[in-house]
Amino acid sequence: MEGRHAVRQLLRAIDQNITKVTGNRLWRERVIAMSRNSVSGEDSVTTANEEERVALAKDYAFLLNSVREHKELLSSYNVKADGREDLQLERAAARVGLKLPISSGEEEPSKS
Repeated sequence: MEGRHAVRQLLRAIDQNITKVTGNRLWRERVIAMSRNSVSGEDSVTTANEEERVALAKDYAFLLNSVREHKELLSSYNVKADGREDLQLERAAARVGLKLPISSGEEEPSKS
């Protein structure tokens, strides 16, 4: 029962942090396949090994959620996390309804 809860928790974290963001369902399908193999007996899983897998699933779900929350926190405090200062400045200006002027070295994008 605890294993099922850990797998569901991991799938929710994967859906929220990976699948929804990238559209790539590979990680979700891999976790489902691994859990089905361990339930059906195709994968020889001992009790100790099962406990390790449950703990690992919980830890990985916690990691995924923590990284997302950390990025959101940095973004809310306007801390440069992605390394692109110009993008960060544009976002900050857009929050207050302004648009940054185009510098002489940049060209205005064509509106086609």
